[in-house]
Amino acid sequence: MAFRTDALTSEFKQSIVDYAVASGRDANCFFQSFFHTLTAQDSDVLNVIKREYKGSINAFVEAFNKILSLEPPVDFDKIIQISKELHPLERECVFGPILRQTYNNMLKNGLISGTRELPSSPDAIVFQLETVAFSKAFGAEIFSYMDQEEFKRSSQGRMPAEVAKRISQTEFKIGDKIFYCDYSPQKLMGEKIFNVNIVYAGMHLNYTFGDSKRNNEHRNLIVTRISDFGGIFADRAKNESDAPLAKLDLAFSDISARKFRCNGAAGLEKISSHLKWIF
Repeated sequence: MAFRTDALTSEFKQSIVDYAVASGRDANCFFQSFFHTLTAQDSDVLNVIKREYKGSINAFVEAFNKILSLEPPVDFDKIIQISKELHPLERECVFGPILRQTYNNMLKNGLISGTRELPSSPDAIVFQLETVAFSKAFGAEIFSYMDQEEFKRSSQGRMPAEVAKRISQTEFKIGDKIFYCDYSPQKLMGEKIFNVNIVYAGMHLNYTFGDSKRNNEHRNLIVTRISDFGGIFADRAKNESDAPLAKLDLAFSDISARKFRCNGAAGLEKISSHLKWIF
């Protein structure tokens, strides 16, 4: 089915403008956006995902327990509970690398098709075909929205001509600004359960919950936590850029020797204590 602009409510359109920010640390902006969306689903939806997409859930649980070296291992419900107790920025630090490894687990187990394992290096971006494959494996369809400026920049860059042509046909307006949606029909292995709504802004993947109020709450939490670094980080950020992501990057660069990686954690309590120490 083709993308239908008339199916977008005014509330949803405004939420695209008021998108929630993902930090994008270690090139995990897609996985961060995906996981915020996943954990925002209610328990009934999560139960359907568990039932319909057991292989993907198992790959995720395996990655979580292996990376954190947890004994005894925890199940999906416990992982979701843990994630909801974390600050959104902390959640991104914990689950970005875990979802990247989940992708590789699913590839190894034949749950998704792909041409490469995702490297763990900080600058290893995830491509569109990989984001679609990953989302489908959890019963989700992915929609990527962008304004006219971002579309022009991408189409003049490395975007294939056929993709640019397809996207150009989805033009719609929010106020006086023109937007587009990168969407192609996605055949799922089972029941479609939820949507992942990505917002491409600042050459970076962010997300929307479909609700401006909720987006702004998440955005404010991220920006506030970044500003909490204070001191030299904030002063240096003002000299470099006033953008929140620049402040975050500067702060993380200065503590790179002790930034969160989870590896070797002996128990769940280590997650909380380690995060409090860093943040």
